[in-house]
Amino acid sequence: GDTNSWGTDYCARPDAAIVTANPTTSPTVSPTISSAPTSPYPRLKKIGNDWNPSSGFPLSECEGDCDKNLDCKGNLICFQRDTTESVPGCLGEEGESPRTDYCV
Repeated sequence: GDTNSWGTDYCARPDAAIVTANPTTSPTVSPTISSAPTSPYPRLKKIGNDWNPSSGFPLSECEGDCDKNLDCKGNLICFQRDTTESVPGCLGEEGESPRTDYCV
């Protein structure tokens, strides 16, 4: 990375592909702009807390509010974040549900 990111860790999904709205077969002079870009990443979604509602638990990827790994499906873990910290591998604003932890 560059010198501005020294000491910073990043998470990435190796199976994720960069997706554009309308890919072209050859280079273009300017980028293709779309009003509805697509993404391989799920959007943050607050389901509930403390297994309420029980029908929403265990939680799937990018769903919250979890308190421990057992709140998450399969091999997902509960990402305990600091107030407005972004959630790796998920779409959403840092300020979205600021005290909610999500399964990743």
